Amino acid sequence: MGSFFKAMLISRTLSNYRSYCCDLAFSCIQDILKVFHCGT
Repeated sequence: MGSFFKAMLISRTLSNYRSYCCDLAFSCIQDILKVFHCGT
């Protein structure tokens, strides 16, 4: 159960990070890799 929760948390965090990056692209401009993760 612990590892399942951890996996859910990690996947949710990655998903949230990606949406945050794509919604607020200007905040990612300092890190080109972040922009690439947004698919731009």
